[in-house]
Amino acid sequence: MVKFEDLKIVKSETATTTIFYNDVAINVKHKLSVDDLMKMASYILSEAEDPKMSYFHPIRFNVIFTNAIIEFYTDIEIPEDMTIAEVYDLVKCDGLYDLICSEIKDDIDYIFNLISQTAKEIYAYRTSLVGIMEKITTDY
Repeated sequence: MVKFEDLKIVKSETATTTIFYNDVAINVKHKLSVDDLMKMASYILSEAEDPKMSYFHPIRFNVIFTNAIIEFYTDIEIPEDMTIAEVYDLVKCDGLYDLICSEIKDDIDYIFNLISQTAKEIYAYRTSLVGIMEKITTDY
């Protein structure tokens, strides 16, 4: 059996590409680390859920997903006073999001499908008999 440490794997720096948008350089990561990918998935799943209805609103999901791509894949600093809807409208309407996605096209569909499927499975569980019974026992 080969010991893992014998492989002498060296962690490499995250590869990035520099894109230009209105003469501003933006660094775009090619891949996310597993840790960042899990943080991004958790962020999307927690923020995209409608708290009153306990389901994932498809428009909210798309807005949160778009903002997560900007936040996790680029070095763009989003002002704290901007809402997620404002950021979404600006980056989608003017083509910036499409430009970023063209650099991560190998990841984007995979991540979207993975997180979408997870959201569907969470909803299916919560609306199952077991999920409803669990909710009743924790609420009372």
